[in-house]
Amino acid sequence: MFESERLPDFPWAVSVAPEGCLAQRGGGMIGETSEPVEVWERHGRPVQFAWRGRLYTVLFVRDRWLVQADPHSGSMAGEECWRVEATPLRGVPPALYELCHEQANDRWSLSIG
Repeated sequence: MFESERLPDFPWAVSVAPEGCLAQRGGGMIGETSEPVEVWERHGRPVQFAWRGRLYTVLFVRDRWLVQADPHSGSMAGEECWRVEATPLRGVPPALYELCHEQANDRWSLSIG
């Protein structure tokens, strides 16, 4: 789903949406969808999320960025997105996920390609 190379560990660095990321609006990847998730945070970063009836634990934050609001949406708030490594069970290898927080309505979603 994502590139396999490991990014530097800068969990608090903020950048603009990476080129081609699933959460990047406007570019629109074919088959891109997002599903609502419930996210638990600690110190302003996601630590667990529930998706499709399963609880995932975030092991590592790979990236964090801001997506500007669409000027046609009428909202001035954008999204804060996180690329994380998470696993549903101890001993199961982690996978990469993109979690995005819509700041205007305080909703989280998981981007799926």
